[in-house]
Amino acid sequence: MAQLLAPVFGLGTDGDLLISGDTTDSPIDSACTGTISTTSLSATNASFAAGQIIIIHQTKGASGTGNWELNQIASYSVGTITLRYPLVTGFVSGAQVMVVKQYRSFTVNSGINFYAKAYDGTVGGIMMFLIQGKMSIVGNLKLNGRGFRGGLEDTSGNDWGGKGGEGLAGVSGQGGWNGSTEAGGFPSGGGKGTSGGGTSAGGATGTNYTGGGGGGGDANSGNDEAAGGGGGGGHRYGGGGGGSGTDSAGAGGLGGASNSVGGGDGGGNGANVAGAASGSQSTNQSGVGGIGQNGAGLNGGGGGGGANALTQSDLSKIFMGGGGGAGGRYNSGVYGVAGGDGGNGGAIGIFYANTISFTGLVEFYGDNGTVRSAGGGGGAGGAGGSLFLRGNYVDVGSNRATGYGGSGGQPSHGGDGGYGSEGMCRIEANTIVGTTNPTFNQAIGGLSWQGKLGPSA
Repeated sequence: MAQLLAPVFGLGTDGDLLISGDTTDSPIDSACTGTISTTSLSATNASFAAGQIIIIHQTKGASGTGNWELNQIASYSVGTITLRYPLVTGFVSGAQVMVVKQYRSFTVNSGINFYAKAYDGTVGGIMMFLIQGKMSIVGNLKLNGRGFRGGLEDTSGNDWGGKGGEGLAGVSGQGGWNGSTEAGGFPSGGGKGTSGGGTSAGGATGTNYTGGGGGGGDANSGNDEAAGGGGGGGHRYGGGGGGSGTDSAGAGGLGGASNSVGGGDGGGNGANVAGAASGSQSTNQSGVGGIGQNGAGLNGGGGGGGANALTQSDLSKIFMGGGGGAGGRYNSGVYGVAGGDGGNGGAIGIFYANTISFTGLVEFYGDNGTVRSAGGGGGAGGAGGSLFLRGNYVDVGSNRATGYGGSGGQPSHGGDGGYGSEGMCRIEANTIVGTTNPTFNQAIGGLSWQGKLGPSA
């Protein structure tokens, strides 16, 4: 990690930031690529300028996902940033660069909402400030649902599986549907991924009405490992896929029985874990699709949102929450055919301030999955994002910062969507007061990062 000459809490050159009315952050950002050990970054934004501090983040892509570093712009010409320091790692397609503002103070007033810029598949989903003095959140800092996007229902037919949520390797496989060869087909509940050329139907084929594992393919080699989200059930009533998976044993969880007692397991940044019990919240694991049983419950629910299981506890790699999978559509209009959409994952928030105080709410949780009809499968919840705080004195209050996974939609006749997984919180300070949900990982006193702006190398 490059060490910058500016103090760790910045120079205050952008003045005081006071949020007194509902506002959405509008950072200077761009997609980018760069080669390790060079000082050139391909990126385009007319507002880039010499002297700006920037964060570079591998948001998704074929390699290095979660890597981030800080640097400084030495100069900018159209399409190229010349960096002050050589890149510590390389950045490939799927990375983004954003200017980090340096404020004297940062305050969100009572009753006011300050929203992160939502991730659009290229940029967004990250908020980072350096604050020379105090960061005071009296109102609401809204990072929730601004990360990876949830899957949507597929309206091409009355019995299609829901689409997979977004994650590290793009969009994962779709839930299966009756007779399809494009979406995995019976009995395989997984479908083709859209992350860069994968063609596999999933890691497991399933039998009878049991759906297979989520589809998707590695952006380079076309195998399942990098992008396979957990597809929902199989025959006709497939649930949604999850987020992008990394289960080397099967590229996402196995599909559940869509007309029996289990929906499909959710994928999404899972690390060789299949997820928790159906319908319950999982911790740093992939969420699980809800019940889709005969009679009252016909559709497998959406797969769960992506987990943050790959995240290092010190957030030297940092991730948005994965999007939840959409619920499958019902093949009859008796209860309505529409499957619920998956919830978006939480965004990334990184704040360095001399003093930090939360008396309002800092929300980085995943959005809930939705219900769009009584008969369709419920959409799955998105996963919580990541919150990283550095300061001398940090008081986060009592669970004022929340990054839990979103809940799945629960239709009256279709299968329930799975829960998303909780996010990650890290605090580094000389004094830390308060609690967060999930519980923060901490480093207190004698910090190796003093004088640095990035994670310790």
